[in-house]
Amino acid sequence: MKGLRLFFTVVFSLIAAICLVLLYFVSTERGAYTVIEIIKYCIPGQLSVESVNGRLIDSLQLKGVHYTNPDYEIEVNADSIIWNWDLKTLVSLNTAVASVPIHLTVANITVNYPLFKPHYQLNTGELQVNGQFSDYNFQLTGLLSGDEISKSQVVLTGTGELAELKKIHLKIKGLYHAFPLTGNLDYEANQTTARLQSEIQTGNARLQINAALDETWKADWVLTIPQVSQLMTGIQGKLQSTGTITGLKETPDIKSKVQFSNLRLENGNLFSLPNLTNINGVLESDLVVKNLLSQPALTGTVSLSNGTVFVVPLGITLKPVTLQAHFVEKGMLAWQGEARSGKGSLQLAGKTDLNSSPLSTEMSIQGTLFEIIHNRQYEASISPDLTFKQMGERLDINGIISVPAANIHPINFTSAISMPAETVIIEETQTTTQNLPELYATIQVLIGDNVTVDIVGLIGRLTGDLTLSSSPKTDTTAKGGLQIHDGQLTLFGKKLKVSEGQLLFTGGDVSNPNLNIQASKSITTLTQSNYSQDNALKVGVSVKGNADDPDITLFSDPSGLSQPDILSYILLDKPMNQVGAADSVILVQALAALKTGNASTDSLTESVQKAFGLDELSFGQVSDYDQSTRLQPAAQGFR
Repeated sequence: MKGLRLFFTVVFSLIAAICLVLLYFVSTERGAYTVIEIIKYCIPGQLSVESVNGRLIDSLQLKGVHYTNPDYEIEVNADSIIWNWDLKTLVSLNTAVASVPIHLTVANITVNYPLFKPHYQLNTGELQVNGQFSDYNFQLTGLLSGDEISKSQVVLTGTGELAELKKIHLKIKGLYHAFPLTGNLDYEANQTTARLQSEIQTGNARLQINAALDETWKADWVLTIPQVSQLMTGIQGKLQSTGTITGLKETPDIKSKVQFSNLRLENGNLFSLPNLTNINGVLESDLVVKNLLSQPALTGTVSLSNGTVFVVPLGITLKPVTLQAHFVEKGMLAWQGEARSGKGSLQLAGKTDLNSSPLSTEMSIQGTLFEIIHNRQYEASISPDLTFKQMGERLDINGIISVPAANIHPINFTSAISMPAETVIIEETQTTTQNLPELYATIQVLIGDNVTVDIVGLIGRLTGDLTLSSSPKTDTTAKGGLQIHDGQLTLFGKKLKVSEGQLLFTGGDVSNPNLNIQASKSITTLTQSNYSQDNALKVGVSVKGNADDPDITLFSDPSGLSQPDILSYILLDKPMNQVGAADSVILVQALAALKTGNASTDSLTESVQKAFGLDELSFGQVSDYDQSTRLQPAAQGFR
């Protein structure tokens, strides 16, 4: 009896000790902290919590929650997690009918997960879950809010054997993007087989899933979205997807087909892409996933066929577009594609290491007469032969871009002018963006014989070649030269023939070339001594120096004319002494346009000032050039 009494004493003491330990865990704040530490030790990955307040028995608040899993590159951040439930109610009720109230609030949650890379990120303002749980019945109400998804609310009600996840019947009802959301899910499992059937509908979108898993996969799905805008902001159009999953449990074979038609990406779309319309195509995949339950690895192909897209900012249609991607070995993706635009085409091929972070990619682009832009201001076709290589934080671009044909005709041109002293600069709010790789580039640009320009009254054909070089924290530099052929300069309605037109680049900033431009016109004049005899007079303008500080002078042939007379002949076909008050305004406007602040134009201004008998000649800023009239706005005034 003494031995039996001792045995029961020890057993009851152990039970009491266990109860005290459990009571410590659930009823004290230090116990809750200890539970968090145990969880951090047991789960894969790394979990950190800045502060723990409350008790598991009723209310618990966690702040600064951060979880990472390096194996799968999952990252989750939450400003706070607030958990409320009534454990005392559970203890006091019969467990067969016990109902546990649950309230969960997660503020400012961010989830990063690599979906075949690059990372997928979801940001929400708040997640709220409220409901009741028991062994056979449950009801949950969830509210998810954030900039990307607006406010969505889902109510889940169902029955089932939740303790061992043997059988669940789930009904879904709520709102998603203000559209009604309904659906059902039936799950049943035994020792060998699990089966799942589900149908979910929101707006006109419908998803149907049928799946069975024992030692092999037998699954299929159908997704129909007649209006993508109901699910994704900034995207219009229709999308349909079908697929199957077959094969062994750990090496499933996934085949899918996605058809999209009349898609349109608007400003502010989910993918932050430029305006794209008339997107059509068929995306097909045949992938085998190895080691699904441990370290998944993909093999197989993904292809895009019959693709078309209209790129709104460039005014071009890519048609057809084809792309094939092959998972050739573990973590390595090889791909190639082709697109046609205008009369030409573009071919690209490359490979990407999906295991590297950031991604390591090598790519080549080749093409012939590929139309890269076609709108009211610019038309251009290029024949590129480029290589791209990104390793870590470095991106190298090398090769040649030939421009066989182009027409450059900007409608509005704005010159660079200094802001007045009273200008107030308001700093814009900076947004966090992903760090771009450091660019190292050496590209030779070859200008063909069919490139025409019409800029600031200068019309002509452009030829030449440049070698552009770029590296981090330095200006893009250039070596080479451009020549203007068959040029014509229109200055206040007067046409001058360009006899010399060169832009020379000597390795400095590409925006500041050396200039050698000369344009002139011929005038027939009568001599004062013999009005029956005429003389040929050539007058013009010469621009030398660099683009930042050009040296502008006027010349005549034969020489000997004053600068004001040359300017008057260029604009009015007569010398200064024959210019009236009305015509003098044209000269003032021309001086305002030519004024650069250097000695040559300042001297010309003084000459015109003396010719008009003015004490002072001043100008307002001239900043805009109207291509349609080839006129600049009049100077603000002179006196």
